[in-house]
Amino acid sequence: MPPPSVDTSPSASPRGWSELVVRAALIAGAYCFAATLGLMFRSEPQKHAVFWPPNGLLLGLLLLGDRRDRRLAVFTAALTCLIANLVGGNSFAVSLGFTLVNIAEPGLACWLLYRLWRAPIRLQSTNEVFLLFAVALATTFVTAFAGAAVVVLGLGAPDYWGVFASFWLSDAMGVMIVTPLLLVWAGARRTELKGLSVGRVLEGGVLGALLVVLAVLIFDGAARTEHYLLSYPFPLFPLFVWVALRFGLRGATAALLGVALISIWYTGRGRGPFAEPGVPVTVRLLMVQFFVSTLGAGALTLGASLAERRAAQDALRESEERYRQVTETMEEAFWVLAPDRSATLYLSPAYERIWGRTCASAYADIMSFLEGVHPDDRARVRAALPKQIEGTYHEEYRVVRPDGTVRWVRSRAFALRDETGTVVRIVGVSQDVTDRKEAELTKESLIDQLQKALAEVSTLRGMIPICAWCRKVRDDGGFWQSVEEYICTHTQASITHSMCPACFANQMQTADAAKPAG
Repeated sequence: MPPPSVDTSPSASPRGWSELVVRAALIAGAYCFAATLGLMFRSEPQKHAVFWPPNGLLLGLLLLGDRRDRRLAVFTAALTCLIANLVGGNSFAVSLGFTLVNIAEPGLACWLLYRLWRAPIRLQSTNEVFLLFAVALATTFVTAFAGAAVVVLGLGAPDYWGVFASFWLSDAMGVMIVTPLLLVWAGARRTELKGLSVGRVLEGGVLGALLVVLAVLIFDGAARTEHYLLSYPFPLFPLFVWVALRFGLRGATAALLGVALISIWYTGRGRGPFAEPGVPVTVRLLMVQFFVSTLGAGALTLGASLAERRAAQDALRESEERYRQVTETMEEAFWVLAPDRSATLYLSPAYERIWGRTCASAYADIMSFLEGVHPDDRARVRAALPKQIEGTYHEEYRVVRPDGTVRWVRSRAFALRDETGTVVRIVGVSQDVTDRKEAELTKESLIDQLQKALAEVSTLRGMIPICAWCRKVRDDGGFWQSVEEYICTHTQASITHSMCPACFANQMQTADAAKPAG
C-alpha cells in the first residue's frame, strides 16, 4: 500500500541550475501533496487507499512535457517516492519496490499513449478520452500485480487478490481524476480566464456550490432507504451535464475532482449510498470507484464532444473567412446557386464591377442578370442555362452596363453532387474578357485587311489590259481608267508625278528647236 509521505526538495545547486532546481522542487512538492491527499482519503479504520493521485500527476507531467521535462519529472518523482517511503519506516527493498511500481506505471501509460495516438494527448476529442481511460485501466492492471506482491511480501499483507484489487482500482482512479485535470487546465490561456463575464463566473460559483451541497447531502447520509431520494447518487448526473455543456472540459474535470473527493471521503468512513451495513469494505470501495469512473467518463466524453464540435466550428469559420477573402478579391464573379436554380446562395462582389448592377438585385431575382445581357445574346444565354447542371455550360456574351458601356463576359458552371449523385449546388465563374475579346477582334480586322491587300496585289500580278496609244487600263467592269487611277484603286499606293532624266533632256531639246532663229 502507498506509504506515508514527507515534503522533500533538492538542495541548492549552482546558479546555472537554478531554473532546473526550482522546477524539480515544484514537482517534488506537488508529488508529496498528491501522496498526502491520497493517504488522507483512505478508508477508516481499514486504511485501504481508494485512489492514488501521485501516479495520475506524474502521467500528466509526462504527457505535457518534452523529453527533458519528462526525464526531470521521472527522476524527481522517483527520488521523492523513495525518500518518502524510507522516512515512513519502510525497508529499502520495500521502498525501492514501491518506487519502481509508481514510476513504471505512468511511464508505461505515457509510452502506450504516444504509441497509439502518435500525437500529444489533450483530451480534445472523445477518442482521446476513451484511449486515456482504456490505457489507465490496462497499465494499472498490469502494475498492480507487482504492487500487490510488494505489499504481501514486504509488508506481510495476507490477502493478495484483495490487495491487488485495491492497488489496481486506486491507481486507475487517480489517473482518471488527476491526469485529465492537468491536461485540460494546462492549456488554459490567461486571456480566456480573464475574458469570463461576471454572469459566467456567478453561474460557475452557483453550480459548484450546488454540486458540493448535493454531494455532501447524498454521501453524508446514513444507510440507504427506499423512500429517501438522496440515498442515490443519480441527482448528481444532471448537474454534471450542466457543467459539461456550459463550462466544457475544464469545468467537468474540476467538478469531477470535487465530487470524487466528497464521495471517497464519506464512503471510506462508512456513510453514503455505497456503505450499506453488511457490505464488505472492498465492495464499498469498488462501488464508489465505479461510480466516480462512470461519472468521469460521461462528463469528460460530453465535454470532449463539445470541444470537438467547437473546434470543427472554429475550423469552419476560418475556412469560410478564407473563402470570403479569396472570393471577394477575385477579379472573376464567383456564384453559387440552389440545385434547382431557384435562388442565388452566394455572389461575389466582382459581379457589381462587371455587370454594373448590385448583388442585392441578383439575390432578389436569380434571373435579373439576363437584363444586363446584350439583346442579341440574351436568347442564346437563356437557352444554355440548363447546361449548368450538366457541367457543359461555357458561354461568351456581351453585357450592357447601365451607363451604356459594353463588356464581354465568359461564364462557366458545373454541378456539385453528393455521394448519391444528387445535385446539391451549382457553382459558376463569370470572367470579364473584354480586353481579350477586343484584342481578338482587332487581330481579326488586321488579318482581314491583310487578306484583302494580298488579294489586290495578286490581281495586279495577272494580265492587265492597257491601251497602246493612250496608256489607259481596262478594269474588271470594262471601264477604261488612267494608270494612276487604276493603281490607286487596286493598291494602297499613292501616285506622285515627276520626270525622268531622259524625258527632261528630250523636252529641253524640243524647246530649243522651237525657238526662232536670230
